[in-house]
Amino acid sequence: MPLDKTMAMHAETEALLMFAARRKHLDKIILPALAQVQWVVSDRFTDVSFAYQGGSRGLDSDKLAILEQWV
Repeated sequence: MPLDKTMAMHAETEALLMFAARRKHLDKIILPALAQVQWVVSDRFTDVSFAYQGGSRGLDSDKLAILEQWV
């Protein structure tokens, strides 16, 4: 939560931004590395969203699951 509570971000907006960043990370880092047969280690990739946006922010886990499949 930002210091100025009037600037708080909606939980769905936050989740969309997180998954958009993951998609970009996939395209720019993970998929090129895999294409070059390199090891890729990425912990807590989508589990973080289920914990933070789902558990902490109360976003429906079904919505997060849809974003996870889409990304």
